[in-house]
Amino acid sequence: MSNFLQQAGAFLASLQVEHTVAPPFVHFPQRRLSFHLVELQPCTDPPAFQQLSMEYEQQGTRLVQLWEDQWTRRQHLVQARVRALMGDSERIFARNTTINRIDRLTLDAFLQLNHLQGSPQVKYKYGLYAKDLLVAVASFSGKRPVKRDGVALDSYELVRFASMAGTTVTGGLSKLLSTFKEEIKPGDIMTYADRDWSNGHSYEQLGFTFIENTAPQTFLIHPREMQRIYPHRLPPGATEVELLRKGYFRI
Repeated sequence: MSNFLQQAGAFLASLQVEHTVAPPFVHFPQRRLSFHLVELQPCTDPPAFQQLSMEYEQQGTRLVQLWEDQWTRRQHLVQARVRALMGDSERIFARNTTINRIDRLTLDAFLQLNHLQGSPQVKYKYGLYAKDLLVAVASFSGKRPVKRDGVALDSYELVRFASMAGTTVTGGLSKLLSTFKEEIKPGDIMTYADRDWSNGHSYEQLGFTFIENTAPQTFLIHPREMQRIYPHRLPPGATEVELLRKGYFRI
């Protein structure tokens, strides 16, 4: 058994919640929650992970697919997120917070600490504050023309939402969305759910409507550096072929 499977498995066992282990899976049947511990290796069947997630959902179980690189690089954040799924987090009520626009540096710093996917380019940035403490952020793209049911609309993407690691801000995203709608008056708001962690149902509870499952995303990754690179966002001057020759592979 690899170090990753041992470490992640030991952490899940330490939560002291009834569970069963069938490597690389750890199941928490009373919570209808399972973890798939995914070791880094070239992926020869990209749809397999998506299909597995759907199969668990059809059985009424949420499947978290926990990848080795995320565990290695962001272990503190992964552990906090897992604990939150188990109901072990500090609860903050959005009614006790205030919203302010924030700058790029503030957003980037918060997301680097509190979001597994980091901070992309965005246009609109909002922060949720409990007194002087920034406890959650939401960021949105600029408008893009779309058609919904044949109607042309100005659409904006909710690109990132994150709360402070170790906390759950009850009503936080709803409050941030309401402020964005009041200020910008969008014709449409869309977002993506990360299927490794979420089935998207929490968005539906906020009024979003499911549109489609997107195709699996491909990354390039090096087994030592464990830094994901999108093929369409290669380092300056690099090519995918060159990176593959240097030991990167696709996941």
